Amino acid sequence: MAAMLSEDDLTSDLGIRVVFKLADEVTYHNLLGLNVLTILLTEKKDRPAA
Repeated sequence: MAAMLSEDDLTSDLGIRVVFKLADEVTYHNLLGLNVLTILLTEKKDRPAA
């Protein structure tokens, strides 16, 4: 998969960076001209609250 995030500027694409950090799995598909981003988030009961 091509790199979607720029390494040069840490503030660019901030929203998608947060999603990538929180997600357990992220997949991207282009179906019939539509961009589909599927994000899997699972509850982690042992993770300390931020």
